[in-house]
Amino acid sequence: MRVLSRPRVVHNDDDVAYLLTVLRNTFISEQRRARSRPALASDAELERIVDRSAPPPHQQAEARLVLETISALRRDFRDALLAVDVIGLRYAEAARTLGVRETTLTNRVFRARRHVVQALA
Repeated sequence: MRVLSRPRVVHNDDDVAYLLTVLRNTFISEQRRARSRPALASDAELERIVDRSAPPPHQQAEARLVLETISALRRDFRDALLAVDVIGLRYAEAARTLGVRETTLTNRVFRARRHVVQALA
């Protein structure tokens, strides 16, 4: 306690009364300080907070399902689909990047899309 850390002049008959007054005043000050600060949220309150910028749970589940389906594709189909549909490269750029002809890439993207649609249907 701060009271005992500083030297005080206390008379013998007033020791208890003085210490009780200090204790009471300290308690009141702590209560005032606690009321002036905002209360911390509990775990239950934090779980009820909704992130408005996050997509709804059903859209998150659908996106996860689509990504899992894409990851299950053969590597050449997956690479073609990601290059064109996810990254947004043009067919010529994607073909050059993947080292295949543009017609081959077009065919792979078509088949990859078809596999994804069939898997999700």
